[in-house]
Amino acid sequence: GDERKALAKMNLRAGLKASKNASFHTAAVYFKAGRELLEGSWEGDPDTMLQLCSEEANARYIANYNLETMNVLIDEVLGQPIPIRDKFRVSEVKVKSALARGNLRESLDTALRFCRKLGLPAPKNKPVSTLVILKDFFKTKRALKNRTAEEIACLPELSDEQIIMGQKMLSLSNTACFLVQPTLFPIIVFLMVRFSVKYGIGASSCDGFATFGVLLCGIFGDLMGGREMAKAAELILANHDSKVMKSRVGFVCEAFVLHWTVPLQETFVPLLQGYQIGLCGGDIDSAGWCLVMRCHHLFYAARPLEGLQ
Repeated sequence: GDERKALAKMNLRAGLKASKNASFHTAAVYFKAGRELLEGSWEGDPDTMLQLCSEEANARYIANYNLETMNVLIDEVLGQPIPIRDKFRVSEVKVKSALARGNLRESLDTALRFCRKLGLPAPKNKPVSTLVILKDFFKTKRALKNRTAEEIACLPELSDEQIIMGQKMLSLSNTACFLVQPTLFPIIVFLMVRFSVKYGIGASSCDGFATFGVLLCGIFGDLMGGREMAKAAELILANHDSKVMKSRVGFVCEAFVLHWTVPLQETFVPLLQGYQIGLCGGDIDSAGWCLVMRCHHLFYAARPLEGLQ
């Protein structure tokens, strides 16, 4: 009855608080208790049930705790006759968990498919020609109109929830795309940048501009242009105070952009901080990459192994 619903909501609040404090195993226990209080039914309080299932799936993924239950929860939410926006959280977990298992194509396909279900343009998961990449590059450069980092960061705020979800999905697809479909990677990055210019700046925009900086430096040889995009990403991050994106942006900027124009040793501390922030915030993918790239930089800088943290 009403008492069970109230207790379920109490467990939901406790689980969200535990997640905020990076106690994801504890959070999963609270979310499970909330589901059990609702007796696994979506009829009495569907909104609370949706949150409990979605957040429990996320907590189990991060804590690596009973992933079979995580998959069951994801499938349960995806099977409900609810708007596609309400399925964003579990779709996000599905993309990340597939990436963590090494199922790169599944991760990329899931992200792009979700964008299309939102009604947003998303490329097909297939190789792209150099001509198409160059055409899209110049289209993106025209959209930017030589804006400085400060001008980019001052673009209007993104408020369309649908675009916010699409941007986040494109951001999540980047790692898998880079590894399994590298010629498609620039197309996704260009799309993220144009979305930000057209619809406004959101937390995920910083990933778009940071990865655009990677392309400017690594492919087009524009080192200062790439650094300007990294600066734009950092300014956007500061304006939005997004802990979720800090580890990701730190990894991309320090590992692939800034090392072209600053001494390598200046990346050591930011990459370690990115690892720590990602670990505490639940972005274990970016946290791991920060640590890997820090080890690479320490090696290339010929730092002795003794005394390293």
